[in-house]
Amino acid sequence: MLHVFESGCAAERLTAAREFLAEVSTSADVIVVGNSRDSADDLVRCVSMGSPATLGLHRFSMLQLAVRFAAPEMARWSLAPSTPLGTEALAARVTFEVMQRGELNHFAPVGARPGFAPALAASIHELRACGVTASALEQLGNAGIDLARLLREFEAQLSSIGLVDRSALFGMATSAVKSRTDSLVGVPIVLLDVAIQGCAEREFIATLCSCTPRTLATVPAGDERTLSALGKIQSERNSAPLNSETSLQRLQNYVFSDLPSDSYPKDGQVCLFSAPGEGRECVEIARRLLDEAKNGVAFDEMAILVRTPGTYAPLLEAALGRAGIPAYFARGTSRPDPAGRAFVVLLACAVEGFSAKRFAEYLSLGQVPLLTKEGTPPGDREIWSQAAGEEIPSTPTGEVPTESEETSEHHKDSDAEPVIAGTLRTPRRWEELLVEAAVIGGKERWARRLDGLAAELRLKIAGLQKVEPESPRLIALERQIGNLEHLRRFALPVIEELAALPKQANWGEWLQAMEHLAPMALRYPVHVLSVLAELRPMAAIGPVTLDEVHQVLAKRLTHLEVEPPRRRFGCVFIGTPEQARGRSFNTVFVPGLAERVFPQ
Repeated sequence: MLHVFESGCAAERLTAAREFLAEVSTSADVIVVGNSRDSADDLVRCVSMGSPATLGLHRFSMLQLAVRFAAPEMARWSLAPSTPLGTEALAARVTFEVMQRGELNHFAPVGARPGFAPALAASIHELRACGVTASALEQLGNAGIDLARLLREFEAQLSSIGLVDRSALFGMATSAVKSRTDSLVGVPIVLLDVAIQGCAEREFIATLCSCTPRTLATVPAGDERTLSALGKIQSERNSAPLNSETSLQRLQNYVFSDLPSDSYPKDGQVCLFSAPGEGRECVEIARRLLDEAKNGVAFDEMAILVRTPGTYAPLLEAALGRAGIPAYFARGTSRPDPAGRAFVVLLACAVEGFSAKRFAEYLSLGQVPLLTKEGTPPGDREIWSQAAGEEIPSTPTGEVPTESEETSEHHKDSDAEPVIAGTLRTPRRWEELLVEAAVIGGKERWARRLDGLAAELRLKIAGLQKVEPESPRLIALERQIGNLEHLRRFALPVIEELAALPKQANWGEWLQAMEHLAPMALRYPVHVLSVLAELRPMAAIGPVTLDEVHQVLAKRLTHLEVEPPRRRFGCVFIGTPEQARGRSFNTVFVPGLAERVFPQ
């Protein structure tokens, strides 16, 4: 039997979950499903602190639980889960295929734009999660017909390469639960503030609840979508009484409904303040966090809930860092990645016909690897990498420098060394000369132009020796010739590697070529290799062009996603309201409640 407990107060919902666990955990296994795995961990940790010993508490997010049940079936049919980047790449391929056949009408003007593939991937995810079929879309007119064609092509491609997306994964998990092959099927369940987004998730929860004698679901007041989904399952619904004695209780219980007529209590539990701009707002929050800490509130009992993390995360990171306040960003943080950007610029160099301007931009990013004694790019390097989302060592770009690298970083500055401070020594203004000469066309054109520059410098030296043999300019010109030779030894092999990239190939061939190029051209290529690893399930898709590869990778590689630390304790929690589900804090800040911004 499913028991649903609804309350606007997170502390009340957590209390109900703890009481449920206290009743059943002593005699049987229990599944604790949180809206995130961390919230389930926090609940179990709290329960464990008040008990001499706990056994049989299995913690999952809803997706993790579905993966556990679906894993045997996926292994039986040699299927792999699709990653977000892989889904975007597949959406780009689907768009290309449908446009090539001339089947797009309504979306034809925007189908080739860079933002169309991510938007299509998000739309298809929502359509499949809600069980909307292509036949139903065709009833909606021109836009629906185009979307139906894209959806059919997406499903066909997904099936042909052996991938499963989120909705298919939940469908397989539902079938596995019905077969009762897993030992956890039938044990009591706590659904801690779990948000149910679509019918695939609802069917999974309904099947799971039908197999167990006791299930508790806590739901925040106002989450009508989840309440509606649970209402379609046989259940008992309980709501906490609505109190309005304090300003915080009024906010918790009436934020989604009309307020009672009595006056608003001015007890200071809810405080409104403003600041001129997001940056100053974050500084004011940091100041108030320190005031709360002085009053005895621990940092891990405080939270900042942001609706637009892309806007506020860098500002909060800077403000809290200056204030010395430890912060836990639930979504991690994002910062520019010079290695990824350098790799994207190299791909753009190849797309634009080996543009010298792009190659100069690549060198300016200071990502040139440590070269061989001859000044050439390094050969094959054994570099450990894994798909993004798994753990990566926390060094500047994810790679641990070897002892030889660390030693070479402290080499004495010498003209004989081709690399200094992570970039290649180059003659003064050589980039401008190459750009003016429009160096395009492959290795041969680059070689001719570099030879021409060297010959020009030698003529200057010869003329100066005749007129002014003691001139100090001779030393500078000879140094430029040496630097030009350094450039030639490094640049020509890289240009040759770019020229060897295929015009069209499937993703498997592209990944093999780029996994060879990255260690050759980057000092720390681990982040690039981990992103490429996400695309391995897409190996059979193709043929795709270099321009399509560049578009898929450009946004993902230019920023490095820094994962949050393993433990949030001792740090201020920073996340979206969805990530705060299943958690309770002493003090919460909610920035961004500005006019014309909230509500949208």
